[in-house]
Amino acid sequence: MLKKTIFIFAISILLTGCWNSDEVDRMLYAHAIAVNLKDDLFEIRVQFVIFGGRGGQGQEAGGSLTPAIEKGVGKTIEEALFDLYKSVPEKVFWGHLSAIVFSENLMEEKGKLTDVIEKFVRYPETRYTIWIYSSSEEALNEILNVGSFKDMNLSPIFGRLGDPKNNYEQSSLIKPVNFNDLLIELDEPGYTSIIPFIQLKSNGGEKHIRFDSVSILYTRNEFKGILRGAEVNGFRWLHSDITNNNLLIEDENKKPLASLIIDKLKVNIIPETKNENMMFQLKIKATANVGEIFQDITKEQLAEKAKKEIKKQILMTYKRGLDLDADVYRLTETLYRKDLKKWKELTSKDKLPLTESSLEIDIDLLIKSSSNLELTP
Repeated sequence: MLKKTIFIFAISILLTGCWNSDEVDRMLYAHAIAVNLKDDLFEIRVQFVIFGGRGGQGQEAGGSLTPAIEKGVGKTIEEALFDLYKSVPEKVFWGHLSAIVFSENLMEEKGKLTDVIEKFVRYPETRYTIWIYSSSEEALNEILNVGSFKDMNLSPIFGRLGDPKNNYEQSSLIKPVNFNDLLIELDEPGYTSIIPFIQLKSNGGEKHIRFDSVSILYTRNEFKGILRGAEVNGFRWLHSDITNNNLLIEDENKKPLASLIIDKLKVNIIPETKNENMMFQLKIKATANVGEIFQDITKEQLAEKAKKEIKKQILMTYKRGLDLDADVYRLTETLYRKDLKKWKELTSKDKLPLTESSLEIDIDLLIKSSSNLELTP
């Protein structure tokens, strides 16, 4: 009898461990959050996905195919979150948060971005692998609504916001940035952060997310501006982890000559003093395959034209950055890493004076070809 009593008592103790746990299908899972600042108030919009068997028609166990969006407003980011809780029917779980989108308004207001970042840093459920984006105030709500391709039956979990690296491996134009990257970049002296800027493009009446612009941040309190369209093309030649990039070569009349696929890239930035001025040698070594050929051209001629086009794109982005008083290629940070004494000597308020002549570019391009047929239109 005593053994039976002890057994029942032990089982009851073990069972009590589950009494305070939350049921999976009685929680809302935050997948993405957009943060805006309007009239000195923080506005947050949260995209939720629903797990379990409580979804309606058209939903699967992996999450709701139509994301649910809720909004909260407050004088602080904390107050905005609690305002959000007033309008949701279930407890919110933040451990699966995959993306944060900062508005242009928020980044422009000094100190406000820091308030948001600090909130997420202190919150125990924050993962440092969350992807970071920026966009305009007008696009925030629609971005969360069209975060997945509904016509392809994709859950928001597998959309561009929560899984950008998958697409980056196919088209290496703008490198994804996660929360850990952002914290490192904005807390280091002389470091510029390049954040993907989301735009919405219409395609047959439906809008889709498009990554062809970036926001430029210098520390948490200095928003430099936005580079758009062709202005961002230089960035893709500064990342050694490039896996797939297309380069179109044109003739003097802007007619296509050939298309190259750049599949390997090595980048090295070397700071050096030249005529008492600080210079940076950008050395690029790349290999490419011929994707398409439209006119007769030799491999040597194609390589020279390709190097000229790559250099042109690099300089365009660099000069546009100078227009914004931004060191978009982080040349200052390179000097900081390699020669701290020289960095302290030349910089003012962690900034190094840069000009168009501060950057010299050397490109070594190998076009791989197993046959002359590849260079025949």
